[in-house]
Amino acid sequence: MGENVATHIIGPSLYHYPAGLNLLRTGNGQQGSPLPGPGEHSLYVGVDLIEIERIGLTYSRYPRRFLEKIYTPAEQAYCRGRAPQLASRFAAKEAVMKALGTGVRGVSWRDIEVQRKRGRAPEIVLHDRAKARAKNMGIVRIAVSLSHSREFAIASVVAQTADSPVPEGRTAQD
Repeated sequence: MGENVATHIIGPSLYHYPAGLNLLRTGNGQQGSPLPGPGEHSLYVGVDLIEIERIGLTYSRYPRRFLEKIYTPAEQAYCRGRAPQLASRFAAKEAVMKALGTGVRGVSWRDIEVQRKRGRAPEIVLHDRAKARAKNMGIVRIAVSLSHSREFAIASVVAQTADSPVPEGRTAQD
């Protein structure tokens, strides 16, 4: 949505700060201590909610231009013009941009791709500037969750850095 906020989970605490800034805010809104540099965080989180009707109207007005600006050929083939699928992928791209701290001006829409293999959960694949940004941040994996109702589509992403703890019973390759 309009606000570009990145969230970092650092130990047991959860802090929110405007993306691109390297400062914590305390509970009373005062500026806190600086955050450590890239690669020293465990997780980056982004979420986005979009109206399906808004995406449907944009697609109906500018079908070719909209699809070519926002979606990769594989995403276009998967969605087949269906507004809920287009909206959930749009939300996923926005959520990834928030997790990367770039907003819509930092990476191209098509630098972020939502892939869905038959019988598998959706996956985020990064290209070009988004891939470079993630590498610079130490991100090695991005998990995504997509959902939609009749009116809204939502996406949530969690980007994991190489120094993140691996959940018990799993390996870093899982």
